[in-house]
Amino acid sequence: NNTDLVDAVKAFSDSGFENAQIDQVFGGAYIQELKLAIIDSPSDVDVPYILSMWERGSIQLNAYSLKDLTKVLSTDGSKWYLQEEDGDTELPVLEPRMAILYNCGARRFCENHRT
Repeated sequence: NNTDLVDAVKAFSDSGFENAQIDQVFGGAYIQELKLAIIDSPSDVDVPYILSMWERGSIQLNAYSLKDLTKVLSTDGSKWYLQEEDGDTELPVLEPRMAILYNCGARRFCENHRT
């Protein structure tokens, strides 16, 4: 929640984190129709968020269209199903809200999408 985030920012600032050298590589995806950036942080998603508040570093994201994604990616809310050239992959849904957002966006922006 926002109170926890404010406390975390203050704790980071007080700890000298502001001057820390961050060598982590952050990646993820950007879904155009939703204007949504999904950060795939190796450890803690708060780190790139805090760095962006201090205007430090950068993240380059691959941009995807829901119309293209729904051809190869689906979810039932508990698992993600990815169709790849070398076979299908099942991954657990780690954040149910992301699966709901994906399905709602797919229904809104993609013809003939079924969940």
